[in-house]
Amino acid sequence: MSKETMEKVVEQFQSAIVEPMRAYGSLTTDYYARLFDSQFDTARTVTGISLDQSWRWVGMDGLPSPRILLEEQQRAFQAISECLQGDAETLVDLNQEYLSKFHKLSEESMQKSQGLARDNTQLMTENFKESQNFFDDTRPAD
Repeated sequence: MSKETMEKVVEQFQSAIVEPMRAYGSLTTDYYARLFDSQFDTARTVTGISLDQSWRWVGMDGLPSPRILLEEQQRAFQAISECLQGDAETLVDLNQEYLSKFHKLSEESMQKSQGLARDNTQLMTENFKESQNFFDDTRPAD
């Protein structure tokens, strides 16, 4: 195998295998980093609301009225509900973005692979014709 052929093989391998793997890896790593950030932020917020509610109950003097307890509990539930709804919307947006970028990468990768296959088929056909011509030229005359 000539040096030129070897360089072309390495270039095609980089283009068809390594670059798409890096792009998919980068996309997936970014997705999970953003997913975990969102989930941890939500967990921190919900935990903070729950702990605040607990500290309020622990710090109450005397026996509070049921109405006050229910109002405070309702406010805590409302805050947690809003937080979870915002998290769900973030997750939907994040998933849609990931799927869109993944689809785009898949299309680009497929187009690149089809182009390489077409180029390699053409190159192999040319090499085959050249080798036939070589053997036809070196064949002894009848």
